[in-house]
Amino acid sequence: MKEQRPDRIVTIARFWYVADADLARTVLATRGITAFLADVHTRMWAPHLAQSVRLQVPRSEARRAIQILNQNADRHPQLKAGVPRLPRCPECGSYDVAPRRLGRLLVLAIALLLLIPLLFMKREWRCRACGHRWRT
Repeated sequence: MKEQRPDRIVTIARFWYVADADLARTVLATRGITAFLADVHTRMWAPHLAQSVRLQVPRSEARRAIQILNQNADRHPQLKAGVPRLPRCPECGSYDVAPRRLGRLLVLAIALLLLIPLLFMKREWRCRACGHRWRT
């Protein structure tokens, strides 16, 4: 008998304030979607380590959860700020993507040695769900 694997958890929104993220999680819970908040404690106690609080749901519920947040943005404008404007992974469709960052030493070396502005470099994205990389 084949054992079923649990559904992956993906990030569907990021919020600057913990209260806004908790409101979004509550809105989803009232509609029957199990949601989780990531980086809450890091954001509260060491804000320089976490840029935002992540709202996460099972991958199978991601599209429905984003629609619910968009529908409730009229009554709760703070929800609109957290709905992702990031691109989706072209490979798996996940919203859990992040730009690839250059190391500080590499940026310093390019700036000092070549004197070429880094603005001309294309941004590379990486999907945290499947590991796919692409350029925009």
